[in-house]
Amino acid sequence: MRTSLREWIDGGPAGEPFRLSRLHALEDGKISLSALFVALAFFVTIGFVGNAEMAVFRKLETQNAADSMALASSTWRARGMNAITANNHLMGEISALITVIEGLGGPELDGSDEQVAISADLNDSISNEPIPSQAPLQTVVVVLIPLDQQYVNFLIEIFTEDGGNHDAGATIFDGQMTMKALVYYGLNAKIASNGVYKAWILLSFGTGTAAAEVFNISTHLLLDTALLVVVKDWYLTKGVEVAASVLQPAREKVFPLVLRGLSLHGDTLADRVKLRQATEGSLKELASRFQVSEFETFPLMKDFALPIEIEEKPASGTGVGLPRSLSETRPDDPPVINEIKEVLSVVQDVIDTINDALAFIPGDLVSIPLPSFDKGSRKLTNAEGGGWGFAGNHSFDGLRKYGNENSPDWEKERVSQWVRATYPHVDELRRSFRELFGDFISTSGMSSHFVHWTNRYTLSASHRLRSEGDGDDRHLYVVKGSKADSKGTEPWTNSPQQAEEMFAVQVFVKRPAPPAILTPPLFRNPNTKGIVSIGESLVYNANGRRVTGPTSPPGMTQPDTGWDTLNWKTPVRAFEWGPGENSPGDLERATSMFSAGQKMRSGATTHIELNWQSKLVPIGVPRLESALSAPPIRKFFDKNGPDSLLPDPKLLLH
Repeated sequence: MRTSLREWIDGGPAGEPFRLSRLHALEDGKISLSALFVALAFFVTIGFVGNAEMAVFRKLETQNAADSMALASSTWRARGMNAITANNHLMGEISALITVIEGLGGPELDGSDEQVAISADLNDSISNEPIPSQAPLQTVVVVLIPLDQQYVNFLIEIFTEDGGNHDAGATIFDGQMTMKALVYYGLNAKIASNGVYKAWILLSFGTGTAAAEVFNISTHLLLDTALLVVVKDWYLTKGVEVAASVLQPAREKVFPLVLRGLSLHGDTLADRVKLRQATEGSLKELASRFQVSEFETFPLMKDFALPIEIEEKPASGTGVGLPRSLSETRPDDPPVINEIKEVLSVVQDVIDTINDALAFIPGDLVSIPLPSFDKGSRKLTNAEGGGWGFAGNHSFDGLRKYGNENSPDWEKERVSQWVRATYPHVDELRRSFRELFGDFISTSGMSSHFVHWTNRYTLSASHRLRSEGDGDDRHLYVVKGSKADSKGTEPWTNSPQQAEEMFAVQVFVKRPAPPAILTPPLFRNPNTKGIVSIGESLVYNANGRRVTGPTSPPGMTQPDTGWDTLNWKTPVRAFEWGPGENSPGDLERATSMFSAGQKMRSGATTHIELNWQSKLVPIGVPRLESALSAPPIRKFFDKNGPDSLLPDPKLLLH
C-alpha cells in the first residue's frame, strides 16, 4: 500500500530518488476526467433537444387535433348540404310528376264533363249537311255506296258522340280537337273527289266514266284508309285519358303529401340543433382521442348551422295574365295530312287537266274549292297563354281563374329554385311521352301540344304548391343570400371575406402543457396554462363555378355553378324554363309501344353530382379577428392563452 505522494508518483518505495520522466509516462485518470466534461455537454444538449422535441411534438399533436376537429365540423356541414341538395331534387322530381300528369289532361280531369264551344262547333261541322249526304263515295258500283255510307256514318258517330262535352283538357283536348278537324278535312276531301267525279263524267259526255270511276274509288279508298288511322289514334287518346284519370288521385292527394313529407325532411336536415348534436359528438370524440382538455368553435356551437335558408314564398299581386310557353315547338302536320294532301293534289291535277282540255271555252268549267288544313282552320293559336294550342281549350279557363285569384308574377316564378329543380325533370319525363305520341298517336299532334301544356303547368303548379298555407307548407332550401335572378353572381362569390364568413369554420383547442424533461427551472414552457392551436376548414362545392359568360343562348341552360342546392353535373346542361327543351328525335326509335317508354338517351340533361366537400385552409386573419371579438373565444384565450394580454391575431399565426 502506497503511503506517500512520492511513492504514488514514482511507483517505488519511499526513499528512492524522484524521477520526473516517470511522472510524464503515467496516464492513469485522464479518460475519466474527459468523460466527465463530455457527459456534461451531452447532458446539456439532451436537455435542450429533449425539451424542444417534446414541445414541438406536443404542438404538432395539438395542431393535428385542431385541424381534425375543424375538418370534422365542415364535413358535417358538407354532408348536410349534400343531403339538402338531394332532397331538393326529390321534391323537384315529384313536382315534375304532378306537372306531367296535369299536362296530359289538366286539373279539370275529375270525371265531370264540361261543354266546350269549340268541340261543339266541330261536331256541327262534321255532322251537319252537306257532309253526311255528299261525303260517301259516288259511283256506278252500287254495292260500294252503302258500305262507304256506313263508314262515313261510323266516323260521324265516333267523333261527335261526346256532344261537345269533355272531361280532359290540356294536351288530350288539343289532340282530340286536332283529330276532329282532321276528320272534317278528310270528309271534305271526299266531297271534293265526288265533285271532280261528277264533272269528269259530265264533261266527257260519258266517255270517261271508267277512268272517273277508277279515280274516285281510288281516292275514297286512300282517304278512308287515312281516316281509319285517325280512328285508331282517337281510341288510343281515349286510353291515355283513362290512364291520366287513374293518376289524378296521386296528383291531387298522394304527391302533395309526399312533397310535404320531403319538405319536413328538409327541415330536419337543416335543423341546427341536430347538426350541432352530430358535430359536437364528433368533436368530443376527437378531443378524447387527442387528449384535448378544452375547445371552442367559431361560429360558436350554439350558432352552428348550414349556410342555407328557405326559399322565399312566391310574390303575389304583382303579375298578370296566363303562364306562357316560350317553346318554339309547333304542331307539324301528321303523316295522314300529307296523304290527304297528296290525294287532293291528284284531284287538283285532274281539275286542271279537264280545264286545259276545254280551254277553248272561256273560264274554268270545273271549279271545286278544295279543303284547306292550315293552322287557322283548326283554330290553333299561340296568342293566348303563349305557345300553340286551341284557344277554346277549357284548361285555359282554369289557368285564367288561378291567375285572377292569385296574380302570380310568372317572370319571377320561372327563375325560382322550385322551377329550376322541376323543369329539367319535366323535360326528361315528357320526352318518352312525346316519343310515344309521335310514334303511335301521330294524327293528334299531342307530341307538340304536350310541350306547351307542361311548360304552362310547370309554372302554375310550382306557384300553387309553394303558395299553399302554413299548415301544408312546402319549400326548397337555397344558399343564404342567393337571388333567383342573379344566381352564380352572389356577393360572396367576389368577396373572400364574405365567403369565409358563410362557409368557413375555425376551431380553437387546448392541450395541457408538457413537463420539462430536464432542468425544469431552466427549460420552462412559455405558456404554463397549456398549448393552444387553431384550425380552419371550408365547406365548398367541387363542381366549381363557371358563370363568367354564357356558353349557350341566354336562358337556355341554368347557371353553371356548383355553389348551389341543385348541383347539376358540370358542365350544366339542365335547361332553364323557357325555349330550352329536348327533342324526342334524339331518342332511339322504339320498336314497340312498350319499349318506347323504356328508351333512355345518352347525355341526359338531368345528371346530378352531389359534390359538397370539406378541406383545410389557411387561417384567415379577418375571420380570426371576428372570432376573437366573440366573448366565448376571448374567454377561451383569457383562460388558456399566454400569460399576457390577448395576442394580436397576426401573431397567433406564427
